[in-house]
Amino acid sequence: PAHELHVQGDTPTYQITSTNAIADSSSTETIADIDWEGQKNSLYRTVCRIRARANGTWSSGTADDADTALAFYANNGSGMQNVMAMTGSGLAIGVGAPNPDDLLHVWEASAGSVDAHADAQVVIENSGTAALQFLSAAGEENRIIFGDAGDNDIGGIIYDHNDN
Repeated sequence: PAHELHVQGDTPTYQITSTNAIADSSSTETIADIDWEGQKNSLYRTVCRIRARANGTWSSGTADDADTALAFYANNGSGMQNVMAMTGSGLAIGVGAPNPDDLLHVWEASAGSVDAHADAQVVIENSGTAALQFLSAAGEENRIIFGDAGDNDIGGIIYDHNDN
């Protein structure tokens, strides 16, 4: 095989160790990949990948000071595309966003040089129109509900299909 797998311990522990030295100045350098490949007519294609990567600058201190991320890739027929990423520092998940700005970042295309607002927990980003859609059965309501410690539905926005 072209790849190495390191298995150690008495319990099912699998370790992939990269001998690639991460540069202190790197922000997204690859640490290691796990690839799934398929074969047809003697041609191998990578169909999915999980990539462990640096997520920001690493210092040369202890191993615990290294911020990392996991990136998930799938082949869309034209090559590998980042479909989701999870970061260690911000506990963020990016759907289509390789470097999520917030807890949940849904990314279609870059909106330009702009970061999410500090108070936001969900970001929807696109270079054109960005939308959040609620779908429900006819005759039902779609709601955005506001609440606090004293009242979990103190206010809101309601769209009623029966009233349109």
